[in-house]
Amino acid sequence: MRYGDEVRDENDYFKGIMDKKGDPKERKLLGQLIEEHTKSWSPELAKDPVQKALLHMIASKEKGGKRGKQMASRGVKSGNVVDLMAALKKSPQGGLQQ
Repeated sequence: MRYGDEVRDENDYFKGIMDKKGDPKERKLLGQLIEEHTKSWSPELAKDPVQKALLHMIASKEKGGKRGKQMASRGVKSGNVVDLMAALKKSPQGGLQQ
């Protein structure tokens, strides 16, 4: 949203463009491109897989489920977790040791 003094007249934006009708071949090509890339609205277009996953995670947390079980069922393996603060504290004392 904008304040009234921030909105400029559309004629300033489209000066010199709106007066021209364009090349008929280009207009026909543009019409074909628009027609090719236009599809009818369907409920499938409004689905959001990220929102669905988040709602699923929230529901499982409310039931007391663990996130680790879900990740294990998806095949995600946990790796070696390094304590960064401990590593930083050791670094001035002679480097990292693993």
